Amino acid sequence: AAQGNRKGQETGMSAADLNEVLIINVMSRQGEFNGSELNRVLQSCGFRFGEMNIFHRYEQHSGKGAMLFSAANVVEPGTFDPDNMDHFSTPGICMFMQLPGPKRPMHAFEIMMDSARKIANLLEADIKDEHHNILRQQTAEHYRQRVLDFERKMLTLQGGQRQH
Repeated sequence: AAQGNRKGQETGMSAADLNEVLIINVMSRQGEFNGSELNRVLQSCGFRFGEMNIFHRYEQHSGKGAMLFSAANVVEPGTFDPDNMDHFSTPGICMFMQLPGPKRPMHAFEIMMDSARKIANLLEADIKDEHHNILRQQTAEHYRQRVLDFERKMLTLQGGQRQH
């Protein structure tokens, strides 16, 4: 692989230029999620409250391992107050996964989709895309394609060194 200038190459892309953010919004059908209910459901789906005052989902349900994706409040500034969840409500949460990030991006994306479905079922909510449209199967496939495209570009930039 080429060494490249550390400050960024003039031509072509470097791995540092590659990033993608996948967003799934889970919005209440009743208008608002009750804070303590939301907290309970997020915890049951393996989310842990943490840095930046938002929830994070790690590789292991127990909260161990690398971070896969996060869940913020859709209401600015996007944070939660864990000491005040009983007196809190929000119209929804914004789940997001940043690439590069998880070692296995597609696996992480499937966990994020699965978490969105569980939360939506438990809290009577709609799953929406980054533009706040109902997330349809076609959109989910488009998101998967974005993950695959990202993985392919990363491999190309890393000189195509594949581990079989």
